[in-house]
Amino acid sequence: MSHKKRESNSSQEQSMYQDSKHVLKHIKQCPECSLEFTDKHCDIIFDRGAVQVIHVLCSNCSHKVVTLIASTSFGVSSLGMTTDLSAEDIIRISYKKPLKEIDILDFHTLLYKNQKKFIKLLSN
Repeated sequence: MSHKKRESNSSQEQSMYQDSKHVLKHIKQCPECSLEFTDKHCDIIFDRGAVQVIHVLCSNCSHKVVTLIASTSFGVSSLGMTTDLSAEDIIRISYKKPLKEIDILDFHTLLYKNQKKFIKLLSN
């Protein structure tokens, strides 16, 4: 893993970080081809103490997984999701503002009013 060295302020935070490392041992295998991941295939996207987001790319089948790991005083939880996003994509979109309903409705109206032009553009 491309772990960043962190300085922890408390023994509890240090313990949670150790728990996160323990969980990483359980997500080291590709769910698609079962190849064991190596450190060079993992990127920590987000690391805020007890919460980490990790992107893993399988060198064998190019399967990508994003995993959220949260450590609390009650234990460690993790959630892994298959994705087609690269680590760079996740970083880039995580800083974008979310779309508002009006933006989506405006885009729908634009497409609806210009259907023929849009279809022509797609077919070229």
